Amino acid sequence: MSEPVRIAREVRVERRGQIARLYFDGTEFPYLLAYEGIKVGDIHPDDMPTVRFTVLAERVDVINQFEPDPEGTPE
Repeated sequence: MSEPVRIAREVRVERRGQIARLYFDGTEFPYLLAYEGIKVGDIHPDDMPTVRFTVLAERVDVINQFEPDPEGTPE
């Protein structure tokens, strides 16, 4: 059984020179991030705040798996 989806209670971005660190609920994200790739969304009292970031990797695999419905038309 997979873990339930959770929303972070707190996200903290620390930028110092060319180094950026990202923390989720006090735990540092363990992978290298692209400094220019961290975007903090607009913070509005009626919306949930967001953070977008770019993770650097030696290799990225994208696997898209979906099956059309019985009529052959994608949902």
